Amino acid sequence: MVDKTHFHLLIDISSIYSEKIIYALELHLVNGLKRNEACLISGISQSCLSIKLRQLQRISRSVVQMYPWYCANIN
Repeated sequence: MVDKTHFHLLIDISSIYSEKIIYALELHLVNGLKRNEACLISGISQSCLSIKLRQLQRISRSVVQMYPWYCANIN
């Protein structure tokens, strides 16, 4: 489960613009639906959801890796 605010911040810095894909990602990551359920409700394929999940995970890892530089500039 991902916090809704965290999810929307990740979407904001991604190149994901499709409302259907964002909806499916939110159903799965924020609301906890299984992948197949999120895909059925939103009308996208499971392969598309998997690709976009990997993209968000990559962005999230990059943000975590950048954090020390931002944290160092606060002090």
